[in-house]
Amino acid sequence: MIHVIAVVLNCSDFSILHMLGNMFMFLINGNWFFVAYLGLYMFAPILNAYIEKVDTRHLGRMVLVFYLFQTVFGWIFKTCVEFTQGLTFVSFFGLYLLGAYLRKSSMKCFLFPAKVDMMMYLGVGVICVIGSMLTNYIGIQKDVYSYISPLQIIQTIYLFLFFKKIHVSERYHKLVLFFSSSAFSALLMHSWDGVRLYGNGLRWIDDSLPVPFCFTVIYIVLFFCTACCLDKIRIFAWNHSLAKVFK
Repeated sequence: MIHVIAVVLNCSDFSILHMLGNMFMFLINGNWFFVAYLGLYMFAPILNAYIEKVDTRHLGRMVLVFYLFQTVFGWIFKTCVEFTQGLTFVSFFGLYLLGAYLRKSSMKCFLFPAKVDMMMYLGVGVICVIGSMLTNYIGIQKDVYSYISPLQIIQTIYLFLFFKKIHVSERYHKLVLFFSSSAFSALLMHSWDGVRLYGNGLRWIDDSLPVPFCFTVIYIVLFFCTACCLDKIRIFAWNHSLAKVFK
């Protein structure tokens, strides 16, 4: 569907081989996220068995040891290739365990109101920007925005806590589920031919509209919603096909 849209918008030329490339892009262009995501899915039952069995304190120690190891050998010295800036399923293991710990933990430092968590999240984001500017100015090559950067991990913690504490009223549950169940399609939407769609839209906004930041945010939201709606067409077609085959 993304390839067809790209052809209609003159962002690509129609080709059966090119369409197949879009369909099997996770095998062709080596997108790290597919491998990491599927790797996490494969090991999730093992992680879940550990999470359910272990007590919260032991889980917290495991998470602390994991991130000390990742920070020292993956981010500071870069001697452990299994982390590779967090673009591997090994780092996803850590995020999975971290989320489980934050869900189970009742430590007072995690019990602030949701608005405080969001303020902390944004505050760490500002620190990341300043840190990146300073390191570039000084000439130090330090990947502040790496997925295994301690600042990014701290941001992840506060973002998780924020969403853990917000309460969605019953009438919005279906709307949240509608988009969250198809969130993975947003990655597909800006991969392969989707990259051109995404990039062309951003360039047009930057060149043609005033206050491009505001329109960029709107564009990203609409792009995400479009991806989710396209995924509903895929789900309908898939379920309809299965019903025909296995009726």
